Amino acid sequence: MEHKTGSILVVDDNEINRDLLIRRLERQKYTVDTASDGREALSMIRKGDFDVILLDIMMPIMDGYQVLEHLKSDLSLSHIPVIVISAIEDFNSIIRCIKLGAEDYLTKPFNSVLLKARIKACLEKKHLYDQQKEYQQAIQRERELSQRIQRSFLPGLIIQPEGWEIAVSFRPAHHVSGDFYDVFTMPNNQVGLVIADVCGTGVEAALFIALVHSLLRAYADQHCDSIEATLHAVSFTNRYITMYYHNLHYFSAF
Repeated sequence: MEHKTGSILVVDDNEINRDLLIRRLERQKYTVDTASDGREALSMIRKGDFDVILLDIMMPIMDGYQVLEHLKSDLSLSHIPVIVISAIEDFNSIIRCIKLGAEDYLTKPFNSVLLKARIKACLEKKHLYDQQKEYQQAIQRERELSQRIQRSFLPGLIIQPEGWEIAVSFRPAHHVSGDFYDVFTMPNNQVGLVIADVCGTGVEAALFIALVHSLLRAYADQHCDSIEATLHAVSFTNRYITMYYHNLHYFSAF
């Protein structure tokens, strides 16, 4: 299968012009689709995934100016580079298209070498946009995963020992942090109060603090006599963790 270097939409009401561009672009290994008017072009753009649009101005139903206006006003489409190829040589038309978001304006008959260079530049711009979008989506997915992890180990209800009132206010400095707190009962009428902070943010910090939380809970369930054993258990992780721990003695009514 031949490698395609980009997807291009050719918009022109003249069949001869469309065929000419198709042949030249396909020789350069581009994937090419065509539309004969602006309305058809917009429909294809909304359904497809084009890297560059080659747009004529004078067309029936909807002209090139209107297409540019629609693209500019639609945030989901405004990032697609558009090269206008038109027989109109009027300077005002060129300025109008550039103001409406066109990357370039070539007059017919166009210079094939110049068009090739402009398409290459537009493709590089579009590919950079796609990479940035993928990176932002990956960050968002990681953030959402980190938030779910963090919420999963924060206590839903805080125990209230007799004679004590314990309240919590938890506001991470970032969307997700390596902070957590816990309150749990211990033997000999004691309450364990833990406030912990792990360096860093994101999934890595959330996973590490989940490990610490699990170990602390295991410590409480096994009725150990000191917190030092638990702190020693997590030291191998090569993380810096600061922890405040305090035993609250209370007397049960039973």
